[in-house]
Formats: sequence, structure tokens, C-alpha cells
Amino acid sequence: MRDALGGVVNIQFILIFIVLVSGYLAFSVNYTKAFRAKNKIIDVYESYEGNLKNEGAQEKINTYLKKIGYKPAREYVTAANAACGGDCDCSSGLYCIKYVAVDSNKALKKNYAEVTTFISIDFPIINQILPHVDFFKVTGSTKTVVTLD
Repeated sequence: MRDALGGVVNIQFILIFIVLVSGYLAFSVNYTKAFRAKNKIIDVYESYEGNLKNEGAQEKINTYLKKIGYKPAREYVTAANAACGGDCDCSSGLYCIKYVAVDSNKALKKNYAEVTTFISIDFPIINQILPHVDFFKVTGSTKTVVTLD
């Protein structure tokens, strides 16, 4: 009887180890997708000089996001939009951009953007409990862009 109980305990340890390792690998893959998505959005923002409303910019971003398989949970984007009080542009449903003005000169406008992408965890209970946790966000900022008014 003693050996049978020891075998069950060993199997439980092995199963817990497998769940932890596979969870870590899944998290790291999703973190990499969110990080690459953020970098691409920043590159497109800087190459289009701050004009992400351009069709070409939106097409480049959406094509890249589909290519890498980036799709965050809708709850994260909704929670992020509520947290920034409507100052963010989360209209794409995939990422949020907050535009920050550096200098309000009349002739020139200097601003930069803070881009936030989200790490997708596809467990409904975790998505409902943890949408406000900053651990599941990847944030970066662009260079300052000067535009004429």
C-alpha cells in the first residue's frame, strides 16, 4: 500500500511540473507577440510621422498583427480604455495609443505616443479577474514627432 501511495504522489508532482512549464511557455510566447506588435506599431507611427489614421498605416499594422497571430482578450482593451479616462485611442480593439503633447507652439506641434499592447491569457476566469493588472501589458513610447499645424 505504501508503494502505491508513493506512485500517486510522484505522478501528481510530475503533472504539476508539466502544467507549470507549459503555462510558462504559453505566457512567454504571448509576451513575445505583444512585444513585437508594440514595436511594429511604434515603427509605423514614426515612419508615418504620427499619422496613424492613414489607410496605409492601418493596413501595415493590421497585416503584421494577423501575420504574427496577435489577438488580445477584449476585456483587456476595454479595461485599459476605461483606466485612461478616454484619453487613449483604443478604437482598433487590439492596442491602445495615448497621444502626449510635448510643446504647444502655434506653428509646430511636438508630440509622442505611448503604445500599449496586451498579453492574451485565454482562460475566461483569469480574464475576468485580472484585466486591470499591469503585468499583462506591454507599454512603449515613440520618439517625439514634429508636425506642422
